[in-house]
Amino acid sequence: MKSGGFWKDKFFPRMANLVLNDFWRKVFSLLFAVLLTAYAHLVVKMKMDMVKIHLRDVPVYFIPADGENFTIVPWDANLTVDIDVEVPGNMKNLKNADFYVECPMTKAQLDAEDPKPLKLNRDFVKTRRAVDNLNVQAIRPDVIRPDLDYYLEKDVPVYPVYVEKEVMAGYDVHVPEIGKLVRIRGPKRHLETIYYLETEKIPISNAFEGFSCPVRPVLPNGMRDDYVKILSDTVMVDVQIERKMTNSFKDIPLRVLTGKEGANDLVIVSVKPETVTVEFDYMPPPKAKTKSELPSPANRDVSPSQIHPFLDLSNLTQPGVYSVDIGCWSENEIVKEVRMEPKQATVTLESAAPPVPKEDPVSPDQEQSQQ
Repeated sequence: MKSGGFWKDKFFPRMANLVLNDFWRKVFSLLFAVLLTAYAHLVVKMKMDMVKIHLRDVPVYFIPADGENFTIVPWDANLTVDIDVEVPGNMKNLKNADFYVECPMTKAQLDAEDPKPLKLNRDFVKTRRAVDNLNVQAIRPDVIRPDLDYYLEKDVPVYPVYVEKEVMAGYDVHVPEIGKLVRIRGPKRHLETIYYLETEKIPISNAFEGFSCPVRPVLPNGMRDDYVKILSDTVMVDVQIERKMTNSFKDIPLRVLTGKEGANDLVIVSVKPETVTVEFDYMPPPKAKTKSELPSPANRDVSPSQIHPFLDLSNLTQPGVYSVDIGCWSENEIVKEVRMEPKQATVTLESAAPPVPKEDPVSPDQEQSQQ
């Protein structure tokens, strides 16, 4: 082996290749580092170059302060303000939708009779995106007097409601007060005017006996308030229905029945009394399974015109003073037993004036003999 052959043939070529390869690796690494530095410098420069943005109609929201637990009701629709901000140059395209103002409130402020105007601080401005180095320069207006309220809950009684005209004739309906209180929720100013609820109209039409049913509680007197929520869907009501024993009509005129015309020759001089009081019971209606089995609507109530007390004089043939039992009939099918007060009437009858007798015709022979 020749002297120096190893270094010349093996070592130096390897070292040359190693240096050559490492050189290009370092060149590429240096170039990457330069580009990365330039990009970082550009990003930092863009962030450091602040731009001003004028934003209009930024919404204002109100939140409970100091950890209080309630929900604020803003009556002012779409309460907004204008703000001036400085943001990094790379965020110069931010819009008003990216910002909002969050104003804390206390119950004491809302309950005040003469609330003070609210001062909007710059730190109330919030962003919906992360913005570095945000600088709020102005809020216009920075003092507002909003119309605010808060939601409240309270318990109120419920009173039953039904239509008196739907009560079946001859029946009494009683609905006891509902013992359960119902909770309602809504703005304080609204709930302060509501002291009770009513039920929706209880269905008592055609009801002949007591029953229980669920009904929906509603705001009283037909009030409608979309802000007030009733937190109970239904309440149970117990309807008590009892049949009346009697009813009465006063001063019903008597009718006089004399039978066939010309059956006697009597004249009615007087009838005392001329009117009576009629007392009657109701016929309990059937427990109908269908509507067709119910009394007709026209006959569910009894009116005085459907009651007819009368005197039957068809059997009296001689003049005189008589005590006659008073009878009665009704056009209404639900009238059962009828009683008169008084039970009898006094009738005075006289003979009719006798007819004038007719003279017999005179014959010619009788006329000559009279002469």
